Amino acid sequence: MPPNTLDYSGQGLSALPADLCAHADTRRLLIYSNALTSLPDCVSGLPLVMLDAAMNQLATLPASFAGLAALEFLYLHTNQFTHVPEVITRLPRLRYLNMTDNALTALPDAIGDLSALHELRLYRNQLAHLPEGIGRLGALRELHVYENHLTALPGTLGGLSSLRVLNGNDNQLAALPDDLSGLTSLWSLELRKNRITTLPDSLFTLKGLRVLDLRSNHLTQIGPEILKLDSLQKLDLRWNLLDGPPDWVDALERRGCSVYL
Repeated sequence: MPPNTLDYSGQGLSALPADLCAHADTRRLLIYSNALTSLPDCVSGLPLVMLDAAMNQLATLPASFAGLAALEFLYLHTNQFTHVPEVITRLPRLRYLNMTDNALTALPDAIGDLSALHELRLYRNQLAHLPEGIGRLGALRELHVYENHLTALPGTLGGLSSLRVLNGNDNQLAALPDDLSGLTSLWSLELRKNRITTLPDSLFTLKGLRVLDLRSNHLTQIGPEILKLDSLQKLDLRWNLLDGPPDWVDALERRGCSVYL
């Protein structure tokens, strides 16, 4: 176990030990797989870099949580959150946030205040939309929002120049934002099992895109502009409404791209 780590995971605890906060040098706190419904205020006094509180019964966090100024990795998946606690948006060094498998219905616009955030995992929730503020996450590299109820993506998302991976599979998306040209680092775009009927012209400006998964949508045609995606290695268009193989398939495959129709 790494030094300065406290591990209380998998012990069936409904409350943390009283002497927890006496360990003033704790940087990694593992309390996952318990039955916790709350966290004590004294946790905010620890110099934590990583907190894993997944697989508990948490629905809120104490206001004092904002005192975790050094926290970089926060695991809260498989709890009972219906919203993202506001205190999370005030963690200046947070790089990784996992709140998958909760019951989230919305995100605060202040999520965009997490200027250091690299990876945001929100899949298997009940999100119907994402706030415009998500476009302020300038350091974001990965966004995972699959298996929600999203009907649209905010236009500001198209300006996330550091974003490398976007997974929006299994939602209710009918279209993409018009301007995706700012996604200059994007290499993987997965949008299978949605309701997309057309693709914006700006998608074909993404020269670094390697993986494009659009299976199980409502696409009826894709023109030769797909050939502008110079780095494309995998294109999956299965289970759409295409009327036969497009004329450009051979050219794409000659470049080494795997095409699935």
